[in-house]
Amino acid sequence: MTTEDRDNLLLYAAGALEADEAEQLRQRLAAGSPQDLGALAEAEAVLAMLPLALDEQTPSTGAKDRLMSNLPAQAMSIRPDTANAATAVSPMAAASQPASWEGRQRGWMALAASLLIFAVSLALMFAARRESAQKDQLVQTWSDELAQARSELAAQTLQSQVAQAELTKARELLAVAQSANLQLVGLAAPNGGQPASPARGRIWWDKEQNQWLITVSNLMPPAGGREYELWFITADERKIPSKVFNTDASGNAVVVVDLPADLNLPELALAAITDEPAGGSPVPTGSIHLVGKIEQ
Repeated sequence: MTTEDRDNLLLYAAGALEADEAEQLRQRLAAGSPQDLGALAEAEAVLAMLPLALDEQTPSTGAKDRLMSNLPAQAMSIRPDTANAATAVSPMAAASQPASWEGRQRGWMALAASLLIFAVSLALMFAARRESAQKDQLVQTWSDELAQARSELAAQTLQSQVAQAELTKARELLAVAQSANLQLVGLAAPNGGQPASPARGRIWWDKEQNQWLITVSNLMPPAGGREYELWFITADERKIPSKVFNTDASGNAVVVVDLPADLNLPELALAAITDEPAGGSPVPTGSIHLVGKIEQ
């Protein structure tokens, strides 16, 4: 039996449970342990003793007459010896009989009162347990709802951040595309005797802001622990490191790069993208994935 079943035993024994709840409890008692049946017997015993706590009532004269008229005639006849024996009571015994009856009556009343107090205390304890269980269930429900609300809020915040980042990229691309002094540089995979790669890229060079906006497509993310790095390569083959970035699962990326102020632009000959250890490298160590010639 569950704790709630034990709380409902007094109501079940008194026939105060609703029909469906009583039937379910009856089935669980039938399949339960001897301890469960003992608990039911205790509840029934408590209820059986409750009438003893009531005040004694004197029956009416009519009730007595009806009772006497229903007795058989032979029960009313008393043999002489029995009558004499019944009437031969000493004065001391006669005086002690009322006192003995009153003592027994007071004992029964005290026992009934104790049982009543016990039953009320038991009912209050069961009610307190049930209320505590209901409060615990309510707190758990609130905790679950709060956790779900926090999860939904975190998801909405992440979606908002992603949308804001996409909006920022779109604005940057639009600003570069509207520049009056714009140069386009194509990026492609070097041949090197290998099959043509589907990876492509383009540099949008805003010469007014001295800024590059690089778009990359079909360039799959590098192996674990590596990232892509952009390089400025001069005519005398100096390789100047720039920004480190990654592509998404579809191989796309948008990168904004400010050209170094100390870079001698007339000397700039190539732009290249290699895969390097995470965080970048001061010199190229990986393979060249995209490269483009800078026309001056």
